[in-house]
Amino acid sequence: MSEWNYKTFEEKLGKKVNYGFILGKNLSGKTTVSKFMAEKLGYTFIDMKAIQTAKKEGEGEEGENVEMAIEDLENEIIKIVNSASSK
Repeated sequence: MSEWNYKTFEEKLGKKVNYGFILGKNLSGKTTVSKFMAEKLGYTFIDMKAIQTAKKEGEGEEGENVEMAIEDLENEIIKIVNSASSK
Protein backbone atom coordinates (compact mmCIF):
# COMPACT_ATOMS: atom_id res chain seq x y z
CA MET A 1 0.00 0.00 0.00
CA SER A 2 1.68 3.20 -1.13
CA GLU A 3 -0.40 5.46 1.10
CA TRP A 4 -2.53 4.98 4.18
CA ASN A 5 -6.13 4.17 3.31
CA TYR A 6 -8.51 3.56 6.21
CA LYS A 7 -11.06 1.86 3.95
CA THR A 8 -8.49 -0.70 2.80
CA PHE A 9 -7.39 -1.22 6.40
CA GLU A 10 -10.98 -1.89 7.46
CA GLU A 11 -11.60 -4.19 4.48
CA LYS A 12 -8.51 -6.26 5.30
CA LEU A 13 -8.89 -6.42 9.08
CA GLY A 14 -12.50 -5.52 9.69
CA LYS A 15 -13.27 -3.90 13.00
CA LYS A 16 -11.15 -6.35 14.97
CA VAL A 17 -9.21 -3.74 16.91
CA ASN A 18 -10.85 -3.10 20.28
CA TYR A 19 -7.91 -1.41 21.95
CA GLY A 20 -4.26 -0.68 21.46
CA PHE A 21 -1.22 0.78 23.11
CA ILE A 22 1.27 3.26 21.78
CA LEU A 23 4.65 3.09 23.44
CA GLY A 24 7.78 5.12 22.89
CA LYS A 25 10.43 7.33 24.38
CA ASN A 26 9.74 10.73 25.90
CA LEU A 27 8.85 13.40 23.33
CA SER A 28 8.56 10.85 20.49
CA GLY A 29 5.02 11.90 19.51
CA LYS A 30 2.95 9.19 21.24
CA THR A 31 0.25 11.59 22.42
CA THR A 32 0.07 13.37 19.07
CA VAL A 33 -0.30 10.11 17.15
CA SER A 34 -2.80 8.74 19.66
CA LYS A 35 -5.01 11.82 19.53
CA PHE A 36 -4.85 11.82 15.72
CA MET A 37 -5.90 8.17 15.57
CA ALA A 38 -8.68 8.74 18.08
CA GLU A 39 -10.01 11.63 16.03
CA LYS A 40 -9.73 9.93 12.63
CA LEU A 41 -10.85 6.45 13.64
CA GLY A 42 -13.32 7.32 16.39
CA TYR A 43 -11.29 5.65 19.12
CA THR A 44 -11.27 6.65 22.76
CA PHE A 45 -7.97 8.17 23.85
CA ILE A 46 -6.92 7.23 27.39
CA ASP A 47 -4.00 9.28 28.63
CA MET A 48 -2.26 7.38 31.42
CA LYS A 49 -0.12 10.40 32.25
CA ALA A 50 -3.27 12.51 32.76
CA ILE A 51 -4.70 9.86 35.11
CA GLN A 52 -1.46 9.87 37.13
CA THR A 53 -1.34 13.67 37.18
CA ALA A 54 -4.93 13.92 38.41
CA LYS A 55 -4.16 11.46 41.20
CA LYS A 56 -1.00 13.33 42.14
CA GLU A 57 -2.83 16.66 42.28
CA GLY A 58 -5.75 15.14 44.19
CA GLU A 59 -3.45 13.80 46.86
CA GLY A 60 -1.09 16.75 46.94
CA GLU A 61 1.89 14.60 46.02
CA GLU A 62 5.07 16.00 44.54
CA GLY A 63 7.56 14.47 42.16
CA GLU A 64 7.60 12.98 38.69
CA ASN A 65 6.47 9.41 39.36
CA VAL A 66 3.35 8.66 41.33
CA GLU A 67 2.55 5.15 42.40
CA MET A 68 -1.01 4.09 41.84
CA ALA A 69 -2.71 0.88 42.92
CA ILE A 70 -3.71 -1.21 39.93
CA GLU A 71 -7.30 -1.31 41.20
CA ASP A 72 -7.44 2.52 41.19
CA LEU A 73 -6.00 2.66 37.69
CA GLU A 74 -8.48 0.03 36.45
CA ASN A 75 -11.37 1.98 37.98
CA GLU A 76 -10.29 5.19 36.25
CA ILE A 77 -9.96 3.42 32.90
CA ILE A 78 -13.38 1.77 33.34
CA LYS A 79 -14.93 5.20 34.00
CA ILE A 80 -13.42 6.57 30.80
CA VAL A 81 -14.47 3.55 28.72
CA ASN A 82 -18.02 3.58 30.14
CA SER A 83 -18.29 7.29 29.49
CA ALA A 84 -17.19 6.80 25.88
CA SER A 85 -19.56 3.84 25.37
CA SER A 86 -22.58 5.82 26.51
CA LYS A 87 -22.04 8.50 23.84
